Amino acid sequence: MPPDHPVRTGSPHNRTRSGPPGGIVGCRFAGTAEGERIQQLLEDSLRFDPAPYRGRIDMAFIDAGHDYEHVLRDTQNALAMVRPGGAILWHDYSCWWPGVQKCLDDLSRDLPVFRVSGTALAALRVPAAT
Repeated sequence: MPPDHPVRTGSPHNRTRSGPPGGIVGCRFAGTAEGERIQQLLEDSLRFDPAPYRGRIDMAFIDAGHDYEHVLRDTQNALAMVRPGGAILWHDYSCWWPGVQKCLDDLSRDLPVFRVSGTALAALRVPAAT
């Protein structure tokens, strides 16, 4: 999500005031060799077109809108972009974010999504296309 998107600025998830420790999201990789290989996509997933990235992404980390609709669209976009054998990670898989939890629980009926023990992360190794 862009920093000024209503989902990010609305309570209780306002990240515009302080942001993550150390500055803006992604700042720890800026200027590093790894950072040259990372492209942050800060867009509303409900309007995002994944076509230019189809099958070209190794790993997607989803931590944006926490309502069911955004999580589902983020996941659909990630599944289109992440190559088979790549990974998708979701943040905030917990009872504190019921939209995230319900969406991933529903998706786990058809995809091998799993909770990373001891964390608020869920993960998926993207299966080969059938």
